Amino acid sequence: KESGLYPTDSPDIDDTAYQDMTEKFRSEISKKVKQCRKVKAPCIVVIATLHSKASVCCIYELAVEELLTGTTYITGSVNTKTGKKVGDTYESTRLENSAFIRPKKNSINWIEHARNPVSAVLLCGFSSDLPNVLGCLHPNPNYTFDRILLPQVKFCRLAEGYKNGQFTVEWI
Repeated sequence: KESGLYPTDSPDIDDTAYQDMTEKFRSEISKKVKQCRKVKAPCIVVIATLHSKASVCCIYELAVEELLTGTTYITGSVNTKTGKKVGDTYESTRLENSAFIRPKKNSINWIEHARNPVSAVLLCGFSSDLPNVLGCLHPNPNYTFDRILLPQVKFCRLAEGYKNGQFTVEWI
């Protein structure tokens, strides 16, 4: 329902017409913070679907990466006098809908960690022959989750340098 995709038995399924889920995933994680705060151990939030099209269209690596970086944008520079593009385009973020970091106003440290009671997130698509399960690690949780406990799950984390504004991710 949240993805905007039709039920799997609908004859007119348009594979390209679905909603970006970054904001919805972040919202679901936010709803679990109060509950996770009561747990004195690593807490994992699992967001899953049994909808076959949503499993394919909404549970993929970029969706997990954007939980860390927020919604990404294609960015470039323009010469204001000529109106022509200058240099190469690149991806950027304003940390919009990032699950675990956000801009911090009126501070020397320009970012802060958020939703620290959540140690990790699993996005799971369970409707196909091979379930699609991907994980995302909080960069500064209250309790660190040891990803080795789920050896068959690929996890994404922020690479070193994110505190300086270099929002790159790595898969481990």
